Amino acid sequence: MKGPTATRRASKRRRQLIADRDVYRAVDTRDGHCCQVCGIYCGNSIHRHHIVFRSLGGETTLDNVISLCVKHHEAAHGRAPSVGRITVDDLKMKLLVLP
Repeated sequence: MKGPTATRRASKRRRQLIADRDVYRAVDTRDGHCCQVCGIYCGNSIHRHHIVFRSLGGETTLDNVISLCVKHHEAAHGRAPSVGRITVDDLKMKLLVLP
């Protein structure tokens, strides 16, 4: 049986997921399911990237989330050696649509 604290946490997390979903839908509309670095259309396989990582306090807001293709999303996280790492400043310079 869950206690009241666990229930409050679950409720707060559920509200956050709904808010995140709404931001992601707005990002999809704004960016048109296209990578904001190379412009390729990715449809439903588009990745949404936090410019300031959530682990560093970045929020899920229209100003902090952009659409990236798989290649550029992996580069943003340093996992695409053929592309090289993309930094926050690189992303801001290459964005097709400024958030």
